[in-house]
Amino acid sequence: MTINYKIYYFLLLLVISCTSKNENHESNFEENIRFNHFYVVIDDSTYNNLFDCIQILDDFSYNKEQTVNTGKRAWSGKYLFGRHQYLEIFKPEGDKKGRFGELGLGFITYKSGTLSFVRNEWKRKNEKISYSDRKIVREGRSYPLFQLANIEHSDSVRIFSWLIEYQKEEMKSVGFTDQDLKGEISWEEYSVHRRAADLKINPDSVKFKKAFDRVTQLYLTLTQYELESLKKSLLYFGFTEKGNSLISQDITINYKISQHKGFVLNQIDFKLIGSMKQGTYRYKKLEFRINENSANLKFLYDSYR
Repeated sequence: MTINYKIYYFLLLLVISCTSKNENHESNFEENIRFNHFYVVIDDSTYNNLFDCIQILDDFSYNKEQTVNTGKRAWSGKYLFGRHQYLEIFKPEGDKKGRFGELGLGFITYKSGTLSFVRNEWKRKNEKISYSDRKIVREGRSYPLFQLANIEHSDSVRIFSWLIEYQKEEMKSVGFTDQDLKGEISWEEYSVHRRAADLKINPDSVKFKKAFDRVTQLYLTLTQYELESLKKSLLYFGFTEKGNSLISQDITINYKISQHKGFVLNQIDFKLIGSMKQGTYRYKKLEFRINENSANLKFLYDSYR
């Protein structure tokens, strides 16, 4: 009886310990969520001539125009890749739902399983959610890429947010192990491994040589309804609200309220790696300004200041 009691007591402690760890992981899931990328829809002419007419962008980021094919849908855009994040720029209808002036904010998990915890939290709060398993077509074959989830929104809003988590198959295909997947893996680490896999080189050989480190702040103009729709997602992602700002561990989103549905994105602030020569570069409704270790990109479609 004494031996059986000891075994029972040990198993009970083990169950309590595991339950406690899982509850702690789930209750703090937002610590594993980071801002990853965004898209913005600009006018056709500016889109078509963007890289040619603001040539300083060649020193700022890795830039390319590409088409992404998931098998079920495809879209084309211009991409500016930084060390920790990237930007997608579309022209109207470049993305099937792309409307001039709209903005999409993409967040990513740094730990496998986090997206499931977020979905469970949304379900617990009776949120209407959308979920999909995204694939990508490479060399004519379809591969699992990432999971995507978001709170459903009205078609009247012009700002969207979502959460992605790369599939284990994708992470393993670029060299991560099951043991690696138990810990945190940043998007920077993933992008280095992805590039190394594409080039068939060692990840240690991949060096980032551009100036774009990360996005630090966004400035938006929203209707009250759009703000409430955005906050519904961001508060689950660990943001807090202070004045007219939504603040997370890696980005601040500043907003002003307007009754007019104009261009959503007013300005992006960047942190640079090292420094660049100071200067202001303008093309049509875009103004890119460098101030040594920082930069900002203004969208001047609406008068907001």
